[in-house]
Amino acid sequence: MNRLIAVSNRMPPENGGAGSGGLSVVLDAVLRQRGGLWLGWSGRVCKAPSSAPRISESDGVCRAALDLSCEEHAGFYLGFSNSVLWPLCHGAVNAPVHDATHYATYLAVNQRFAAALLPLLRPEDHIWVHDYHLLPLGQKLREAGSVQSTGFFLHVPFPELSALQGLPSAPGLMQALLAYDALGFQTAGDLAAFHRAAQWQWGSAVLQADGSLSAEGRRVTVGVFPVGVQVDDIQREVHAAQQSPAVAAAGVLRRGGSLLISADRLMGSKGLRERLLAYEAYLALPSANRQRPCLLQIAAPSRLDPQAGAQFGASLQALAARISERHACADWTPLRYLNRCFPHEVLMGLLHAARVGIVTPLRDGMNLVAKEFVAAQDPADPGVLVLSVFAGAAHELAGAIQVDPRDTRATASAISQACDMTLLERRERHQEMIGVLRQHDLRAWHTGFLRRLRSGQDCGRQPY
Repeated sequence: MNRLIAVSNRMPPENGGAGSGGLSVVLDAVLRQRGGLWLGWSGRVCKAPSSAPRISESDGVCRAALDLSCEEHAGFYLGFSNSVLWPLCHGAVNAPVHDATHYATYLAVNQRFAAALLPLLRPEDHIWVHDYHLLPLGQKLREAGSVQSTGFFLHVPFPELSALQGLPSAPGLMQALLAYDALGFQTAGDLAAFHRAAQWQWGSAVLQADGSLSAEGRRVTVGVFPVGVQVDDIQREVHAAQQSPAVAAAGVLRRGGSLLISADRLMGSKGLRERLLAYEAYLALPSANRQRPCLLQIAAPSRLDPQAGAQFGASLQALAARISERHACADWTPLRYLNRCFPHEVLMGLLHAARVGIVTPLRDGMNLVAKEFVAAQDPADPGVLVLSVFAGAAHELAGAIQVDPRDTRATASAISQACDMTLLERRERHQEMIGVLRQHDLRAWHTGFLRRLRSGQDCGRQPY
């Protein structure tokens, strides 16, 4: 088996603890299964970071961690990646401001990642690059002499063509994708958006009958590979988390009424404000007094823009306080807002304790919390998932109550329906969804992509 080389912007914290995002959680699980090398940003910002990564090894995985300089963090991470590409991919109404200096820093950091990775490579390695921060990395590796099979997976939505056309660097970024042997997307909608961009960039003749892309002497295989979860692993975490004080407290809340849960990063695209307004509308329904609900809203700090995140967080906290003040009474607190991270194991225990999971982003690549909620449930007495139609997970989880999160009244009605659902219907919906999760699990995701990567390497492409 060829050695797997994973490259991502973020890795799990070097000191352990909470704070890992969904991408780093799934990559950690994949590499623990397969072994290999993982190169990424350490999360540290230094005045003058070393050009060589810090190497450590555990559980059969070699980790190579790179620090960023203050200038790199400002331009590559906060600047181009999170202030331009993230809003672009998540359907920002206003076009992000393109800063040429930030874009130059973005390219330079990708060059530094390539230079750090190259001495660590073996000829037979498979390189798997992840997400929008490192989109040009394959091109930088090729320019430095890499001949290894190299693929790229986009975890967020692919931007719509109308938005992409307004980005001055878009042609260069599209060109960089030709350096990869395989490209992977979360949903058929993302793949269709990429096809529209490819036709804009290279003309209608670039798409082949098998769905691959052929342009400028290069042929790149493309496909849809929805990220999955490991159901049995999540169930083990649920069992282990029962001793956690937070999970025990959540169990008490469930026994006292209907415990609802949402867990997100503190970002506008996650639909938090719209969700709290829908929950407030639900509390005004007659059924809410009978159901005695308590929403546990976990809003983990965002890494995108600390200043904007703090302002958004303050406005959400004020909204949550207003809702609680308006509806709480001596023996009932209908909303608990927690602006903090939880270890993954504890979060799985909290999801297990909830009767209703509310996952309502305005736009999301996949949203693994939706899948984790389903996987964490007790099949004998499962909770109900209320899910945004704009989450990638909605394409697979037909057993959820699906809503447009912008429709406050419809979302409030869906919450009430979830709280009132019979045990028989809850079991039927859960059984359908858990079957999908087991079929399209984490192993299916990475083996499917790597199989496509090998076929892309062997499809007779021209050298880069």
